[in-house]
Amino acid sequence: MSWLLVALVPALLMLVAVGLGRLENWLATERPTGTRDTLNGLQRRLASLDGDRLPTRVYSQHATNPGFHTTRHANRV
Repeated sequence: MSWLLVALVPALLMLVAVGLGRLENWLATERPTGTRDTLNGLQRRLASLDGDRLPTRVYSQHATNPGFHTTRHANRV
């Protein structure tokens, strides 16, 4: 019974590899659809970046809190 397992597992792996290779070739030769629509949408989005943008918070420099003192390091002698 173990000889059947030894014989079938490599054969199944080879069949899967061949099948995936054929699938990759088929997908590589297939012409993608919707490319023109995608590029038009991308161009519209890039053109709209020059216009309105989302509001962003302005960060200013804050003074340090006097209640907390800076950490003192050990004096290595």
